[in-house]
Amino acid sequence: MTLKELEPQLLSLTPPEKAQAIQILAQSLANTWQGIIGDKLRL
Repeated sequence: MTLKELEPQLLSLTPPEKAQAIQILAQSLANTWQGIIGDKLRL
């Protein structure tokens, strides 16, 4: 799914649903950064 396809669905969410989506994305990004930082520390 592209962002262009996802955008209308995101905009149709209620405020609590949007907050939950942001939380899911933020957690996913945090996990990604932890992996990147962890890899750099092992070098």
